[in-house]
Amino acid sequence: MSISSFRRGSLRLVIALALCASGAAFGANFTVNTIGDNPDALINGTCADAGGKCSLRAAIMEGNAAAGPNTISFTITDGGAIKVIAVGTGSLGAVGLPMIRVATTIDATTQT
Repeated sequence: MSISSFRRGSLRLVIALALCASGAAFGANFTVNTIGDNPDALINGTCADAGGKCSLRAAIMEGNAAAGPNTISFTITDGGAIKVIAVGTGSLGAVGLPMIRVATTIDATTQT
């Protein structure tokens, strides 16, 4: 192995480790905890509407701003035994959910 090929290999390893350490190689995880439908208050990597809850709409909004692939899971405590997210009932009015623009897994098996 020549010195130049060793340096190229070392540089690739350093870049790969830097990407992993920065989180660039991993997506975000958002946990929906309300049946509400309010938008995210601030796109900043934290899923939270104005009341501090993470709605499905807010999780999608944050996920679209993250690098991905992302995961949206559910731990909803409000509502009855059956959890129904009434889309179009939040502060935005009768508006459908935003399009998911980044690779995202929606894992409803986390809801009990």
